[in-house]
Amino acid sequence: MTSDINCKTVNSQLNSPLNLAVLNVCGLKTRSLYPEFQELISDYDMFCVAETKLDSTDIISVNGYTFRSQPRKRRYIRKSGGIGVFVKDSMNKYVELIETDSDYVFWLKICKKYLKSNHDIIVGVVYVPPTQSKFFNEDEFELFQSEITKFCSEHDYVYLCGDINAQTGELSDYTTDDEFLNRFFDFDEETISFYDQKSMLERIGIQVPRKSMDKKKNNNGFKLIDICKNNNLTILNGRYGHDKNVGQMTFRGLSVIDYVISSYKGLQILSNFKITELDRLFSDGHSLL
Repeated sequence: MTSDINCKTVNSQLNSPLNLAVLNVCGLKTRSLYPEFQELISDYDMFCVAETKLDSTDIISVNGYTFRSQPRKRRYIRKSGGIGVFVKDSMNKYVELIETDSDYVFWLKICKKYLKSNHDIIVGVVYVPPTQSKFFNEDEFELFQSEITKFCSEHDYVYLCGDINAQTGELSDYTTDDEFLNRFFDFDEETISFYDQKSMLERIGIQVPRKSMDKKKNNNGFKLIDICKNNNLTILNGRYGHDKNVGQMTFRGLSVIDYVISSYKGLQILSNFKITELDRLFSDGHSLL
């Protein structure tokens, strides 16, 4: 059995509730032919997939959806990595792909015209290989980080979701106010507010501490925590929706390495976050984000 993470965004200004999902499928071509897999996709407006193991010649088709793919840019003897998304045909023209130089993230923009909102929503579908893998590259990870910083600085509503191969335990993914530094540097209220992420979460009614059944940490985990702190992002796992105070394992009941992560403004339009058990038919043991 695997876990399935789905995140529903909703706002009174939006066209309708938006159901998003992401799953590390560990090979998409065969799975996409299963009727059960196609039925799973049909529950969502956008169904994102990681580790697709496709190349530019592969054709993936699911009735009612447009599939967009970002294969791994570097060629290897065997197919590996890769990210894609199934977008419901009714909203396809309102979803734009954003050019990226990174193999680790696939950026999408859901246009405000479809949402009937004042803001676009940016979704980064992520697959980061384990650090011990030959496919992991430090320069590629730095590029991945810099793109996150760019989009978080340009947009209020940003979500990251996918398999990051990051074990974060229950490390704090937020900063707190430091009265000594405030006095020493004479920070104004706006600057203090930016650095006091703990108070920001409290003001919008989001639980500050998060739980995790996985107490281990790894290098990707420490890096992910820094990414969150540096870009005003917060992890939903173990803190929100059905997973609040749970922190359910997302990979074979052994670890939490798959995440949904939101900007602080993005938190305010969420309605639910859920981890659901799936049959092994859909993945080799990963979570849907």
